[in-house]
Amino acid sequence: MRNFFYWLLVCCPLFSHPHVFVEAGFEVVLEKEKAHVRVLWQFDEMTSMMLLMDFDTNGDGILDAKEVAFLKEHAFDHLEPFGYYTVIGKKGEETPPPALSFFHARAQGVHLFYEFAFSFPLKPNTKTLTLGCYDEDNLVAFFLKGPLSVTSPLKNRQISYHAKREHRDFYDASLLQITWKDTP
Repeated sequence: MRNFFYWLLVCCPLFSHPHVFVEAGFEVVLEKEKAHVRVLWQFDEMTSMMLLMDFDTNGDGILDAKEVAFLKEHAFDHLEPFGYYTVIGKKGEETPPPALSFFHARAQGVHLFYEFAFSFPLKPNTKTLTLGCYDEDNLVAFFLKGPLSVTSPLKNRQISYHAKREHRDFYDASLLQITWKDTP
């Protein structure tokens, strides 16, 4: 009997699954030498409810500036070592985003939303870009469903993009693959 419990404890991590579900979106602006990325997360109803119970201190269903600052400090900033579950680049070449330029959280109906942004330089002659959201520990599952848009202020830039789900070992990565070309 003791061996049964031992094997049960050893094997339990193999059957881990996500506890938080996030619908993610990317809004990307491609300049000549720089990319600006806005990321939007919509949490599932259960996670939203738990976070709002903790951070909507006056219980009015609206996060004011003080509540957003408190939420950022205690429920978002700790994601920095994980790259905010956001990556730039293809598998094997992925890097976390640089320092964030913006963060905001809001409640809408039964959902909590995080919105954050960052910018980074594009290498000369770059014509492809991959952005992704995933959690290698498989505690958070990301699905690209939110706003997906890629634009450019350059009139001669033709852009195409598509969302892709990529199976990796024991978790899935949600990726936005972007390609473009500049015409004369």
